[in-house]
Amino acid sequence: MTLLSAGLNHTNFDSQPQHGFRLILRMAHMLFRRRFMTVLGVLLSVLGLVGSVTALPSRSALASQPQTRAGSSPSSVPLVTPLNTFAAGAGNQAYVGVTPFRIADTRAKSGCGNVSPGGSLGPGANVILTVVGATACAGTSGSVPSNATAVVLNVTVTRTTAPGFLTIWPAGSTMPTSSNVNWGTGNTVPNLTTVQLGSSPAGALGVHNGSMGATALVADVEGYYVPASSSSGQGHYYPLQNPTRICDTRASQPKNPCTAKTLGAAATLDVPVAGQGGIPVVGVEAVVANITVTNTTASSYATVWPTGSSVPTTSNLNWVATQTVANRVIVALGTNGDISIFNFAGDTDVVVDLSGYYLNSSGSATQGSLFMPIPPARICDTRPASISGAPDQCTSKTLGSGLANAKSATLQVQAAGEGGVPASTSNTPPTVVLLDVAVTDTTADSYLTVYPGGSRPTASDLNWTAGETRANLVIATLAPGGSVEVYNYNGSADVVIDVLGYFTAAADTWTEAVASGAGNPSPRCDAAMAYDQATGNIVMFGGAPVCNVAPTSDTTWLWNGSDWSAAFSSSSPAPSATLSMAYDAANQTVVLLAGYSGTNGEFLQTWTWNGTAWTEQFPTASPSSNDACCLAVDEMTYDAASNVVLLLTPAGNTWTWDGTNWTKVASSGPPNSGSLAYDAQTSQVIYFGGLISSNSNTGTTTDSNETWAWSGTAWAKLSPTTSPSPRIQPTMAYDPLNQSIVVFGGIGPCSGFGQCPSLDDTWAWNGSTWIAESPVSSPPPSVAGNGMAFDGSMIMGLDGSGNTWHYPTQ
Repeated sequence: MTLLSAGLNHTNFDSQPQHGFRLILRMAHMLFRRRFMTVLGVLLSVLGLVGSVTALPSRSALASQPQTRAGSSPSSVPLVTPLNTFAAGAGNQAYVGVTPFRIADTRAKSGCGNVSPGGSLGPGANVILTVVGATACAGTSGSVPSNATAVVLNVTVTRTTAPGFLTIWPAGSTMPTSSNVNWGTGNTVPNLTTVQLGSSPAGALGVHNGSMGATALVADVEGYYVPASSSSGQGHYYPLQNPTRICDTRASQPKNPCTAKTLGAAATLDVPVAGQGGIPVVGVEAVVANITVTNTTASSYATVWPTGSSVPTTSNLNWVATQTVANRVIVALGTNGDISIFNFAGDTDVVVDLSGYYLNSSGSATQGSLFMPIPPARICDTRPASISGAPDQCTSKTLGSGLANAKSATLQVQAAGEGGVPASTSNTPPTVVLLDVAVTDTTADSYLTVYPGGSRPTASDLNWTAGETRANLVIATLAPGGSVEVYNYNGSADVVIDVLGYFTAAADTWTEAVASGAGNPSPRCDAAMAYDQATGNIVMFGGAPVCNVAPTSDTTWLWNGSDWSAAFSSSSPAPSATLSMAYDAANQTVVLLAGYSGTNGEFLQTWTWNGTAWTEQFPTASPSSNDACCLAVDEMTYDAASNVVLLLTPAGNTWTWDGTNWTKVASSGPPNSGSLAYDAQTSQVIYFGGLISSNSNTGTTTDSNETWAWSGTAWAKLSPTTSPSPRIQPTMAYDPLNQSIVVFGGIGPCSGFGQCPSLDDTWAWNGSTWIAESPVSSPPPSVAGNGMAFDGSMIMGLDGSGNTWHYPTQ
């Protein structure tokens, strides 16, 4: 089918002070230091074709849309398992997955009935489904504990005699105007849903058949939610920065572990997951993936499960010949961190895109993020108000074709501050939202992509053929202002978006990643750090054993994510405590500029690290020793917008490094001795803090709390609504998961000689303003002045005791 091959193949889915003043600067520099980090955690769920009763055109209109499945009865077709959707009011929740077990089957001779009254649901029927304390049906085993607050159910309707919908809600509360399953006459339709457990009866659900006909009901427990533990990160969720493809069986696609492994009838494919696409090798309980089948030759189904365990009696996708079908799944990792995919009949290609993962019990309670369920609320409907019935931000903004005009095919939708989601400026700002995204009035085969903005990812969230109404759960990362972009590939389509909940970081805290000891770096002050993307290691160099003492070490240290190791090079920069480092992505090297050494006097050297050795560079142009005296650790970063390394010197000059030479590009801008980092969301280098003036007679200083942005040609002072207090040399790095720049500590204004307060506060720049973080604990202020880098979490080292600190991020 042309439709989805287009979506799938969309780049793979769906790519100069006076000398006296310099002495003052040097004195001030020797007083300073720094540090920092961030977090996140849990949960997930999805609707099938859902929406409020008035959501899409009408219940009957939804039901009339064909939902063809392979086979006509559950006996010939396993049940489908999309994702789930969360009911309101459950609070911070962590997910617990189980081996699926059945708690209800109203079909004759099933011998299973936790439904009162029993039997098929008649027209308009309301029944109670017991969950906590329910007896598992024959052939399955399991139970839901009494402390469960919500349950994840795979609900299937079959033997349907008329079009209709199913609504499930907490027993004892008012039935909501939403649906969990929609069907047409004769359809067998399953959906995975997550619903808060009710209070009357306790641990039960209400089920309503919104049809003029009868339907049989089958319910399988896939997992449940319990209050998040205060001592473990079990069930906390980590979204990947961008969806990542780890498997594609099509021979025409780039080589990967699944290349040319098209699944035949009754075939199973084992897919390596742990250690792939940003998934850690250890500590992962389950992953969230979008599974797509295409080039299908027969009606069939696919089942996804942990490698090494028994194949469950459910399925994740169902299709008829030539269909391309995608669905999200939550699946635990099995043997060797793999998952298995089974195809029932015919041939099919399979594509696996990862979007996040859940921690196991080895995770910390402060890692990852927790899900905050809210009542489903509509935040976007592109149809005219005369059809949608409630004008909103998207009214009458039907999406056009991206093939014809990308601008008319893209819609920005605000999520933060809408439908019960907190604003981006709140104390618990949302970073990810859970959305039910539906398309209707579709005129061509196409796909939809939802993303935070910037470069559009090579993935899709919904695929459809012309005339279809389709819906899917989307776990969307928010842009700094709290919005998402929605893109339609072909034809025109109306889009309807309901927000179901949001993710916010677990209790942020700084923790010691590793303590000092044998084999670790010795305590030091003013060491520079940079993340070497080419090797996956953080590189640390320089620093003095004690602040205000001459540096002595020329050892290079590498952090691999859990441990430090010494790296030895035949040549190396001289010991230095006034230096800056950054990763040069254009040349795939770490570049270091060393400025002042207490033992060797003033010098200026440029070195590059290729992953194994240092090489001194001899540029024909570079900053002079006068210009670069007293370099601060965080005054250099990579400007991805211009593909150069950017340096702001203590003399106030801005230089760029192109891999061969330094070029002075500006001589005015922010005050010296602050810190800078590249903000990938706004494509700008952001600078904060700095020394405005100092008095060598009194020892007092005046510091800045100004924020500046580099446009590629000049600096401009920004006007954020809130800012950290004035300081110099805070520790600063960009966190791509939270899409923010994090700043830690620094040195406050000096009130006299030796009276310069060290700070230990943490702030985040969201692209427009500074937000104060409230970590449970923080490193000692003595950490200020050391480097910080991001390698999956913020790593900062070392403090005066030789400890390395990290600030877990989402």
